[in-house]
Amino acid sequence: MAYSSNNSDVKNIVMSIVRYGYTDDNRVFIDTEKLRNIIGQTERSNFIAILKSHLQRFRVSSDCRDVDLVVQAKICPDFSSGCNDVYCQMFHICKFYLLSDMCQAKSCRFGHNMHDGGHNENLLRSLDLELLSDGELRGIFRLTSNRTEWTTPKICFLYNGEGCKSMDNTCKMLHICRFYVYGTCRRGDECDKNHDAQHLQGVLRKYGFDTRRTSQDTLMNLRSLYQMFGKRKNDKSTAADHQIPISQNDTNTRAAPRKASRSVSRQRENKPRNGSAGIQVQQNAIKNGPIKCAGPLMAIPPNAAMVRPIGITDPRLPQTEARKFNFMPIGIPGNPTPDAEENGGVETKQTPQKAARKSRQREHQPKNIPQGKSDEVPNICLFHLRGKCWYKKCKNVHSRMLYQWQYEDNQGKWQDFAEETNIDIEKNYCSSDINDEHYYKTTEGSTRIVKRIDFTNFEKSDPKIRRLSTLSFTSDTSNLDLPFTTKWIWYWKSEDGWIPYGEQDGIGYKASITSTEIEKSYLNDTDVTVEFKTLGHAYLIKFFDMVQVNKNIGTERKLARRPEFVDKTVLKQRKDKVKLMKEAEKLATPSTWEFSGDVSSHFRMTRLLACSAEYTEIRDKFLLDISQSEEKFVVRSIDRIENVELWRAFLEAKAALNRKLKRPIEDIRLYHGTDINIVDAIARQGFDCRLAGTRVGTKFGKGGYFAKTSHFSNRYCNKDDKERKMFVARALLGDSIMGHPSYARPPLKDPSNPSSDLYDSCVDNMVNPMIFVLFNNNQVYPEYIITYRPI
Repeated sequence: MAYSSNNSDVKNIVMSIVRYGYTDDNRVFIDTEKLRNIIGQTERSNFIAILKSHLQRFRVSSDCRDVDLVVQAKICPDFSSGCNDVYCQMFHICKFYLLSDMCQAKSCRFGHNMHDGGHNENLLRSLDLELLSDGELRGIFRLTSNRTEWTTPKICFLYNGEGCKSMDNTCKMLHICRFYVYGTCRRGDECDKNHDAQHLQGVLRKYGFDTRRTSQDTLMNLRSLYQMFGKRKNDKSTAADHQIPISQNDTNTRAAPRKASRSVSRQRENKPRNGSAGIQVQQNAIKNGPIKCAGPLMAIPPNAAMVRPIGITDPRLPQTEARKFNFMPIGIPGNPTPDAEENGGVETKQTPQKAARKSRQREHQPKNIPQGKSDEVPNICLFHLRGKCWYKKCKNVHSRMLYQWQYEDNQGKWQDFAEETNIDIEKNYCSSDINDEHYYKTTEGSTRIVKRIDFTNFEKSDPKIRRLSTLSFTSDTSNLDLPFTTKWIWYWKSEDGWIPYGEQDGIGYKASITSTEIEKSYLNDTDVTVEFKTLGHAYLIKFFDMVQVNKNIGTERKLARRPEFVDKTVLKQRKDKVKLMKEAEKLATPSTWEFSGDVSSHFRMTRLLACSAEYTEIRDKFLLDISQSEEKFVVRSIDRIENVELWRAFLEAKAALNRKLKRPIEDIRLYHGTDINIVDAIARQGFDCRLAGTRVGTKFGKGGYFAKTSHFSNRYCNKDDKERKMFVARALLGDSIMGHPSYARPPLKDPSNPSSDLYDSCVDNMVNPMIFVLFNNNQVYPEYIITYRPI
């Protein structure tokens, strides 16, 4: 019997593998002969060929005896706190229901419905899983490859320290020696912490682990999971994590009592730094006697960000997990350190000071690499400042100024200071006097009181405060973004007061390094020191200690980092100046564009005539590439995007690359499959590479993803749409490097020099690249939108 595959056939094969095959921690698989008989296919060779033609869903063994199901299905870790990502490719459901059917809530607010007719069912359909029952789906979500830190039990930090007061029947974390899990406990039977996984059954069952296995097998499974998350920075568990009962029936699963615990606590010292307000220095200190379990200390930085790329995406393809795990000691043998994450997997030595500095920067300092996690300090939206943000659910803050000071209210929510108070605080903070504090008046009830802000440590203010900001200005900032970025000024303290780098002090000394150069090294975040020379003296800038050291005589000077003050008048002047520049400048716009008004603000979507040479060129290349697909397509229309602001920024980026690389850079045309709901926003505002991961994952970096062929990009359009949309974009690649999941921007060309240039883009293959990842919005221009449909 001849057999040809279609979408329903794939779904039936998936259902048969899950229903009649075998499932363990790592695989869902079946014997191909058994599967062939179930499906009713008589010709083996044809059946194997069909399986191999769907590489995104099936993996056939080399001897063709087994076939594995390939599916990436994960539960969204942001759902519990309110995921507002309309393109989220993870499931919104109660994890304890889906992993183990052990949710104890009478009316669970997270839901127990996978076939909900909405988000979850659409994901099931895109993964060819909609024919499976919830019970059959559980095995898929329990696979190691589909677990995240959200669906994996954490090791209890308090239990491994001074002792968890909740104990086993209420703490939802694992009460086990963390060093034993990692195979580094040197105390053996002398250790006063639990070494037996059998005492963890209550927690493990709720997370869907098979508790019938031996203790050693369970520990090996946990170790492999923690190693998988090892590159991700750690997150300290909160007290609330220890108050959620596992089950009313789990009171008998308490760990066996061992010797009285002698605690190893971690003392955090908040070390003030001028100009680095609110940044906490984490230092580990051991107290209360000798350590019972020798092994690596835990580093517990704040939650790191998850930024997610836009662009060509398909939940069917394996995606690299890019979230941060909550409990993984640095320096475990076999696990890359956080430095390895930023250096393509190559381990480098990382000092505790460096780790602390990185965590502090991510917690409080605005970066050119935006942060996306809900508990991170957000950026202020540049699109809103330019005039209008077209993203309906923009994750950045819409503010009228380049900064917004906020205070934490009694419910733990961040509230904006009033506009005048906001500007007054900013003015004092930006003062070249480098003030350590600021006082403001407020009303509590009917009483007028004075509150204090501690600029050296925001969290010590009453109430706690924070500063939101736009992205930082660097030498690579385009003129389009220049008026809206934050320029940071670096100061050193002389006998005459605070002196900005690059300016003379009272006796004529002038540093040979400027604030812009220091800021670039600071933002590169690859080293803790910068060296420079002035008047025969060699100096060392230490970011961690915020000091400048004279290497010849050893004297130290304090440093400070403060933003340049911008009030409403200055901001308006900047905007007006840019507007005048646009009007006075003759833009090299394409000859095919048609203008009907103000050139500087021109935006138009022009429908191309089907008989024009421009239409024919774009259509023929598109159809030639996409002809490799199983489906056949017809082009319905092609629209040319005429956006002077974006085009001008693109030309500026091209000129900047020409200067940087000292050679002419040619742009190339790439494709970008997308969702019809965001076509207009991209056409008006351009691609936002900061939304990395919303559709494609981060296999080659946390940026915008583009493809060489329309065939490849077509995989990431919504196949349920009657008509699909695909962008043809002009892209500036510059110097490319092999991508890596950890890259939030291209790596340094010279890793030993924190001031060296960065690569300009990442690729999936250095020999014959098909995927290109860009991190600078201005390096890509949306040129055409192709509307097409299958026939």
